[in-house]
Amino acid sequence: MKDWQKAALVYIGTVIGAGFASGQEILRFFVVYGKESFWGIAISGVLFGLIVSCVLCKTYEKKIQGADEYYADIAGNTVTALLNLVVSLFMFSSFCVMNAGSGALFNEQLNLPAWLGILVMCLLCAFIFLKDISGIVGLNSIFTPLMILGILFLGAYVFVTKKTLHTLSCHGIFQNWFISCMVYISYNTLTTVPVMSALGKLIHKKSDAIKAGVMCGITLFALSAVLWFVLSTRTKWSMQLPILHAMAGISKAANILYIPVLYIAMLTTAVSSGFGVIKTINARFNINGLFIIAVMCALAAIISLSGFSQLVEKLYSLFGVAGLGVLVIVLIDGIKYLSIGKPRKSKEKRKKRSNY
Repeated sequence: MKDWQKAALVYIGTVIGAGFASGQEILRFFVVYGKESFWGIAISGVLFGLIVSCVLCKTYEKKIQGADEYYADIAGNTVTALLNLVVSLFMFSSFCVMNAGSGALFNEQLNLPAWLGILVMCLLCAFIFLKDISGIVGLNSIFTPLMILGILFLGAYVFVTKKTLHTLSCHGIFQNWFISCMVYISYNTLTTVPVMSALGKLIHKKSDAIKAGVMCGITLFALSAVLWFVLSTRTKWSMQLPILHAMAGISKAANILYIPVLYIAMLTTAVSSGFGVIKTINARFNINGLFIIAVMCALAAIISLSGFSQLVEKLYSLFGVAGLGVLVIVLIDGIKYLSIGKPRKSKEKRKKRSNY
């Protein structure tokens, strides 16, 4: 596997968390707005690809080492500190959502208390944190392809059996599908810079950055389209894990096979988000790692009891609105770095000639 493909898989694995793989995000931000919302799926695929390409191209060209450097180049140190706070809060929220997803899975699929599923996820993550397993690239290189294959298999099965009905329209939290689509892209952009700016070593030329972006855009569009198609069946909107409920009406075997895919999505995203929070707090305050892990997992467990679907709708919507400015800034700043050529050298030559 080429390095740029590994970089793409890391980002895809970051986006495909419990909210995505369970169908909650696609349901809340797209399906509830009816058939027209499929245009939002297409727009999100294009913009995801464009954003990843912009961030990786800039990271490669300016030899950026991380999010602090990236944001400081755009807006200065004060704004960078504020953005880091927002991103850290979002990553903690994402950690909470993954734990809540585990609780929903235990409750709806195993008929066990939700708190037990939350406890199991917290303990698994705490164990990984204590072992200091920081190989997120390797983790996503293994599990992300499995998640992709699982979702595509689901779509192929539904398409072949044709066990679908007409798309239903329900009331969404936003006025229309376009606003909802932009909010969805926005909160996912909050993690793009921290994740992709740390992967500069995997990009060896600018064309690699563009290829990684194209791969992300096409893959996320295909996966989102599959889930949109499946969730357009007649299902219970109140279910915490709508994709599993929809699949149960199609095939019990497919439902069972998809459960491990969903849990892997929860675990990989929880680990990635949790490590990000721990690393940020440890770097800024030099607090003991064990204490951070204990407090973070305890707080996440309490917040997760609010319910998976509620957290996806409320927290992701909140950070999506807050991150709209970040989305605009990253795109405007990053587009100029997409050129494959080497304009910087030509400018330097012109300056030298003018000096003579």
